[in-house]
Amino acid sequence: MPYMENNTVLLKNISVETPWRPILRRLGYHRDANPDLPTETFIRSIADEAAIIAQPMGIYRICQLDKKDGTLIIGRHKIKSESLLKLFKNCNIVVLMAVSVGKPLCDQRDSYMKTAISKGVIMDAVASELAEAVMDSLNHIVKQLGRQKGYETTFRFSPGYKDFDLSCQTIIDDLLNLSRIGVTVTGNFILQPEKSVTAIVGWEHE
Repeated sequence: MPYMENNTVLLKNISVETPWRPILRRLGYHRDANPDLPTETFIRSIADEAAIIAQPMGIYRICQLDKKDGTLIIGRHKIKSESLLKLFKNCNIVVLMAVSVGKPLCDQRDSYMKTAISKGVIMDAVASELAEAVMDSLNHIVKQLGRQKGYETTFRFSPGYKDFDLSCQTIIDDLLNLSRIGVTVTGNFILQPEKSVTAIVGWEHE
């Protein structure tokens, strides 16, 4: 019998290092380019502030995966995606994941956008990269858990990428209950707060 876990697992205060180089890339500094010292000091001060405000949380759930007539079936949900079918061809278990850095950080970013746009732009970049770093951390936890059970983990896939339709955010919400990490899905299938990330990975036997 495959390893199964029906309950969601909630992780609060996920610790990550501030992803300095990705933040610089997002701000337009390519390759190994660096800002001058005053600019770097300014960027780091906003990054430090963002790290204090952020409320990094994650949630995941291990689910049985079935396939029928070219359709992926997770619980009562059906997903049409050739990309996911190919990725999960050797999988009968998937793990749904979601993370967020919290509404307060987005609120502070919005406030800066109205009063100090340079701070707002930097905080937006920091928040985006912090969210990715938190997802990387959660993904690592899921990989380690899979290896303990004798599985290797596929790369992660998020709604909106290739033919994994953005509307599948509602499926992830239904299975994970994203409100547990303070996240909702809008009528246009956008996550709020927007510095949140959802993804799915497959587990396959080594």
